[in-house]
Amino acid sequence: MLSKLQTVFAVWRLQYGSLGPINCGVVIAIQCVLTALQEAIREHIVLISNRLLHRSQPLGKKGSEMQTMKHGRRAFTLVEIMIVVAIIGLLAAIAIPNFVRARTTSQTNLCIDNLRMLDAAKQQWALEQAQVSTSTPQSTDIQPYLGRGSGELPVCPIDPHQSFATSYTLENCQTSPVCQILSATHFLP
Repeated sequence: MLSKLQTVFAVWRLQYGSLGPINCGVVIAIQCVLTALQEAIREHIVLISNRLLHRSQPLGKKGSEMQTMKHGRRAFTLVEIMIVVAIIGLLAAIAIPNFVRARTTSQTNLCIDNLRMLDAAKQQWALEQAQVSTSTPQSTDIQPYLGRGSGELPVCPIDPHQSFATSYTLENCQTSPVCQILSATHFLP
């Protein structure tokens, strides 16, 4: 089974080439765990085969195993613990990149929704104030059109300053508002 997993990792490495820092670190960690697990399994198999061949227990432990079994107490072996750790590592390797991708996607979607809301507020302001299409509103001009009451100016979710002035540029009424933080992916279609 371990050789199959190592073969899968080798094929994956050949197929995808450079992996990225997160995936590369995860692959290296999993390979280390698999190597340690393989060595522990070998040692455990040698120990079991020696016991079966000699039909005896290690020196100094005669009767202790029978007493443990008699009382119903049994500890986890190193192999069992390492298998659990390997499974948890594999699950983490699968889950962490998906969580990062989901977070980035949700931040992008929130910023695009903010841009739509700002564009709608600009258009409504221009209609109610009888402005020409080349006029540019200020943030205080569109604030009443951004929701109930006084309205709050939105901010880009990845803006470290968390202020409207550093997040968005309104532009004139003909042009869509622009995200100042990440305009390559945060834009209105």
